[in-house]
Amino acid sequence: MLLFAFCSLGVTTLAALHSPVGIPFQVPFILLAFLTSFIQALVFTLLSTIYILLWLPHHDHGTEGLHD
Repeated sequence: MLLFAFCSLGVTTLAALHSPVGIPFQVPFILLAFLTSFIQALVFTLLSTIYILLWLPHHDHGTEGLHD
């Protein structure tokens, strides 16, 4: 809805200024959407990697001589 509102505002400004080229008010919001999508993908990749690493069996190193 936000992108539609700013596209409409650009078209309205185009008509009001009699300009042959519209004003792209929506571009900063599209870039912000790409940035948040990238951060979300990065976080979910990191969380799933941590979950898989915790799920895999692991061995504690350095405690071999303590079982006497």
